[in-house]
Amino acid sequence: MFEKQKDSITKLLKEKGKTKRELAVFLGIHENGINRLLGNPNIGLKRLEQIADFLEMDISILLKMIYSIKGGDSGFNESLGDQVGDYDPKEDFMLKLLEVIKGQKEISALERKNEDLLSKIMDFIIESAKK
Repeated sequence: MFEKQKDSITKLLKEKGKTKRELAVFLGIHENGINRLLGNPNIGLKRLEQIADFLEMDISILLKMIYSIKGGDSGFNESLGDQVGDYDPKEDFMLKLLEVIKGQKEISALERKNEDLLSKIMDFIIESAKK
């Protein structure tokens, strides 16, 4: 299963014209550790998000490709996008949950921006009142 994870990401890198070395630099890890990371059964969601960012794709699509590739070790004659198979309801639930988490992160980022903007407005009002 986790070899398929590593193989899927390796094939995606190739399709995107990127290398494992570039991914390692992007992730801030040593080049020798990239194979170990990609084959890690406990790879974290944050790390998968970073890989998805590097590949310029949504994490839900990356996860679907990693865990739903048809054909096992038979090779990748078609592009990975054409090989994505059906996934079971548990995987569907996981992908939807990840979309909700991603949405919450975007909302949090907007809230932080709004707080910063409100703080600047308040500072401006206070400075204007002093004049």
